[in-house]
Amino acid sequence: MEADPFERVYWFFTLLNLAAVTLIFIFLTASTFGDGSFLATVSQRVRIVAVCVLAIELLIPLFVYFDVRRRPDKSDTFWIHIAAMPLLNIFGLMAYL
Repeated sequence: MEADPFERVYWFFTLLNLAAVTLIFIFLTASTFGDGSFLATVSQRVRIVAVCVLAIELLIPLFVYFDVRRRPDKSDTFWIHIAAMPLLNIFGLMAYL
């Protein structure tokens, strides 16, 4: 299998996407459980649900990455990039499995 010429571009957007979701997760967690003011006007229950959703959004690409690395047939890394896209990653995970 030859290397994809767009692999570096895929990784750039994947890491940028994950960094954005991580940043929102950190701000929202600080606002929910700490003294932050990010979305302070929204009820705490909604913010807790949002923190849980963002945690799942960050765990799905991690699961796919470790699963791709574990496989002996060296599956295509394109699935990692699909799994890193918020909301799309749930459908991507179902297609991957």
